[in-house]
Amino acid sequence: MTDLPDANEFGGLAPGVLDRSVIALTSRMPNNWLGLRLAILLRRISTMRLEHPAGALDVERWGMRLRLHPIDNGCEKNLLFTPQMYETTELAALSRKSTGQGRGDADLSLWI
Repeated sequence: MTDLPDANEFGGLAPGVLDRSVIALTSRMPNNWLGLRLAILLRRISTMRLEHPAGALDVERWGMRLRLHPIDNGCEKNLLFTPQMYETTELAALSRKSTGQGRGDADLSLWI
């Protein structure tokens, strides 16, 4: 008998082969109108297969281990499938602040 991963532990809800393929494809789409529309079509392949409302996937994004619920949470769906398009304005502002290109170090403490 094979030990199945515990769903309560990270990795217990890891994406399968099809889900990983869809995530890989959508994560490489260009950050433009056509790229987003193609990603929306492709991500339906994964989201239609997940159980509602408990459907979740364990992934690593930006160095963080996350359990994302893409069925009923639009932000988590965008982060899972199209991280290159996720909150680009805010991420750019945070990046400028954290690299010292902002107005000053006192400003940085208010952002973090």
